[in-house]
Amino acid sequence: MDIQTILADFTKTKTISEAVIQSLQSDEVLRIELQNFLRNNPNRAFATTLLEDLMKKRQNNPLKTELEDLMYAAYLLGLHRQIEDCLKIWDCKNLDFDTYCGLDAELMLFAGWETTLNFLRKLPQANAQKAFQYLSELKQSNGVEDLDDYFSVKLIPWFV
Repeated sequence: MDIQTILADFTKTKTISEAVIQSLQSDEVLRIELQNFLRNNPNRAFATTLLEDLMKKRQNNPLKTELEDLMYAAYLLGLHRQIEDCLKIWDCKNLDFDTYCGLDAELMLFAGWETTLNFLRKLPQANAQKAFQYLSELKQSNGVEDLDDYFSVKLIPWFV
């Protein structure tokens, strides 16, 4: 399985097959290749669909979707730097107790502290206000280190 085939199939069907999801869950080389490819060839629809599919899979059977897989998909979505995606990542963080505790808040901060907080502050939705409160408290406690490095091309996150 290769990136070109995966994305061509997605472009045609607008879905990600279970076989592709399983490959992305188990093949570290494929995960790195996809991350590198999406950095240079953005495909937000694919990244969004992958995160949504993994979230549904986690909700249906938490043992079938590891936290690292959710973090990877959230990271891919964050690479596209569309501020509204911080809410999708917040929803992912709030799937269950383990995701709330384990999914890195940095994944929501791909646009930086101020941009993210300003965006969330202006939204009336309850989940946006909860995300704003959570991140505000996190910022006050200096709970995030090396935010500039988190999405850097120089580093590969541990969950990839």
